[in-house]
Amino acid sequence: MMDTIPEGLAKWHKFVSEQDTQALSEALADDVIFRSPVLWKPKAGKDTAILYLSSAVRVLEDFAYHRQFVGDNAVVLEFSAHIGSMSLKGVDIIQFNDAGGKLTEGWTDFALKGGNVHC
Repeated sequence: MMDTIPEGLAKWHKFVSEQDTQALSEALADDVIFRSPVLWKPKAGKDTAILYLSSAVRVLEDFAYHRQFVGDNAVVLEFSAHIGSMSLKGVDIIQFNDAGGKLTEGWTDFALKGGNVHC
């Protein structure tokens, strides 16, 4: 179990709360892998992750973390948000490296409720 919270997690929270892309860049490992149910396949690399994640924080309204579960070099963050009339409930699962506590892998999973969903 992690004895201390990795620096990358503090920077992640700064990115989410302030939309600070510099903090996001500092939080991510160069070879980070990002997974989301809205993407066809995992996306690799810091620049690609920054593009997708910075877009997500602009789209999600009233985003808030509610609980945090910490394990071996990993954390699960439970969140809620909405997009228009749709409410969203989900988790971010983040893996950190041993060198500097940077985010090496991130998964997002969520469920939508309400509104009209058009694909």
